[in-house]
Amino acid sequence: MTLAFDQRLISFEETPDGYRRKLRVYGLLRNLSRQIVFEFDDDIEAVFSAERLPEALDLPGSYQRKLGIAPGKYRLDLVLQDVVAGKMGTLVLAIDLPAVPADSVATSSIILTRTPRGRASLLQVH
Repeated sequence: MTLAFDQRLISFEETPDGYRRKLRVYGLLRNLSRQIVFEFDDDIEAVFSAERLPEALDLPGSYQRKLGIAPGKYRLDLVLQDVVAGKMGTLVLAIDLPAVPADSVATSSIILTRTPRGRASLLQVH
């Protein structure tokens, strides 16, 4: 799972090391029986110098988490918090992970983007 976000929508605070942003990501993955399959709670933090901040704001921020799950249908609940601003948002997604035939080669799709595409929001999930 990859989350991409517009860094211009995240609050930065000035520190002795530069400008810091910090997001907290909490996720809960459940199967159709509502059993918890996977849970995570991570912080995403970055510090940019005053010289690099304008350039960094033009690039999407990202977070990636491997979810070692079997094929099936799942519900993913995400909570994101902008720690600096104290703002919080939630997102609920349905995930339908298809089975891959044993006799075929499987690959995951790779998405290379300069800017997040899709809904004009803080978060995009690939």
